[in-house]
Amino acid sequence: MKKPSGRNGNGTGDSPGKKPDGSEGADRTAPEDAGKKCAAEKGKSIRAAVAGGNYRVEAKKVAGKIVDDAVREIRRRLP
Repeated sequence: MKKPSGRNGNGTGDSPGKKPDGSEGADRTAPEDAGKKCAAEKGKSIRAAVAGGNYRVEAKKVAGKIVDDAVREIRRRLP
């Protein structure tokens, strides 16, 4: 009987980072880069909406976030 190595895996010997053709998973986006890509795309869509005159600010949402942040800050400062 084979001793467990203590490593996680599916038992097939295939590395999750390898593609079936044997190449590495180089086209994957690193987790820290994924957030940057999403933020950049969101920024582009907002800029396009502003330029097109279609950007709408929801005042109640903004006010709610301001109040939530203020309450959180006040609670943080309490002894």
